[in-house]
Amino acid sequence: MYKYSQSISFSYNPLLVIIPPPVTKTPSSIPLPGLFTVLSIILHINLALLASLDHIKLRFRISHVQLHPLSYQLSYALSAVAPTLSLLLQRPWQSTVWWSMTGAVVFATHSVMSAIEEGNKNVSELESMKYVAPGA
Repeated sequence: MYKYSQSISFSYNPLLVIIPPPVTKTPSSIPLPGLFTVLSIILHINLALLASLDHIKLRFRISHVQLHPLSYQLSYALSAVAPTLSLLLQRPWQSTVWWSMTGAVVFATHSVMSAIEEGNKNVSELESMKYVAPGA
């Protein structure tokens, strides 16, 4: 029974189980949900790579290897395909919210990484303004 439930969740929106839509004649899922699920997983892996790229290079001493994760702009664009399709096909709001989660994760990761980068830049600026008095 367990292995079948995993395959159902791969192609069926779990949010529809928690909050079922009203009975309508339109399907509740977007076309090719498996493809969009794989795309979402790839985007999450890409975000993990973006967030830990410096740590990976330091840990494995691979400065000569060029890793090129997708940019945040491309991640935003790819994560917007499924919710836009859900809106255009007039699927229930639960479906649109479910497919928007990847975009929300991209936004959260981008915001946190930008804040960390800004903080590091401010610390560097403060350190460069340090007064040096030789012999004092």
